[in-house]
Amino acid sequence: LYGSYLTLVDEIKDEYVPENPEERTLKRKRQKEAARALLPNCTTSSGVITYIARQLRHVIEMRTDEHADASIREFAAALYNASKDVIPAVFQDATVREVEGVPEVKFA
Repeated sequence: LYGSYLTLVDEIKDEYVPENPEERTLKRKRQKEAARALLPNCTTSSGVITYIARQLRHVIEMRTDEHADASIREFAAALYNASKDVIPAVFQDATVREVEGVPEVKFA
């Protein structure tokens, strides 16, 4: 399975090679993320989670960061969208900006 993963990572590479080291790192992360998404264990699951408000803020801020994996960013953005209207006082100091089509949430 690991060999299949490495093959997928290699196949996902394209001709674009960023000059900035930070962009190169992000590109490698996105390639690996895409390869993992194709593996059999990348399936959806459902469940119930509970958070203390402080923890919820932390998870949303860390996991909507532009350097987080896309699937985690989407999950954290969904948490934010589902929570912001239910408990607005917890998110009153939130600053939201779009990064690659997904909200990035920062708190003051």
